[in-house]
Amino acid sequence: MSKSTNYKNKFIAEKYDRINLTVPKGFKEKISSRAASLDLSVNGYLLELVKNDLKSPVLRKNNNSRDLDVFLL
Repeated sequence: MSKSTNYKNKFIAEKYDRINLTVPKGFKEKISSRAASLDLSVNGYLLELVKNDLKSPVLRKNNNSRDLDVFLL
């Protein structure tokens, strides 16, 4: 690996956390299409969704099960 690549990898490891996301077959393309329609990367799109939810939660835990209810605003 080049020095530049090593530097970038070290910087990312120090400044960012990684999250692995598994979605049902076909869902990845839907996410990619929506992100592209907003001129965002998939990462940028998902990050914006999470940041907005943390400000004003739209998910709540269902008391009767382990599922989450989604409320669309």
